[in-house]
Amino acid sequence: PSLNNDGSLSVAISLQAEHMKVFEKLLYDI
Repeated sequence: PSLNNDGSLSVAISLQAEHMKVFEKLLYDI
């Protein structure tokens, strides 16, 4: 179970990181 949790956690973190990059791009474009 711990391995599964770590996997989903890393996925969520990576997704958040990508969203932050897109967000920064949008902010800078404005």
